[in-house]
Amino acid sequence: MVYQESRYVYVSQEEMNKVKIETALKNVNNKAREDCLALGFTSETTEYADCNLKLSSLYKEEALEQQKIYLAEQQGKKTSSIGSLS
Repeated sequence: MVYQESRYVYVSQEEMNKVKIETALKNVNNKAREDCLALGFTSETTEYADCNLKLSSLYKEEALEQQKIYLAEQQGKKTSSIGSLS
């Protein structure tokens, strides 16, 4: 269940995972932009674009790996709870 547009809505685990991935990927782009500026690159330059591309790629890989770990943990919890019922 999630809070959405001033009400609670039932959402499947699969839909929640999809939203988490999308949110993580959006955050990656913002983080890469901010980090490149913090490193001293000036926006609208080739160097800034290169930095943004490299950091975005790195952060996206990291976000996807974290999501794989999360999904594996969730799957493990389901498996262990099913095993304890038998």
